[in-house]
Amino acid sequence: FLRRTTIAISGGLSVDLVNAVLDMLAAHKGWSASEAATERATFLALLADRHGIDLQTHQRSALCA
Repeated sequence: FLRRTTIAISGGLSVDLVNAVLDMLAAHKGWSASEAATERATFLALLADRHGIDLQTHQRSALCA
């Protein structure tokens, strides 16, 4: 889902951006803090598994470079 997007191409995806979007989604969907934490963990795992991106260490796989 990130391929060919401006965020993917520019490398602009960051923990701060994920958290900002998550805050908006949580407010809109009425998520509890634990639901938001689960969604965040799921999204970060998806980034790592499908795209080789680890926002905690700011590393991308060689395939993404």
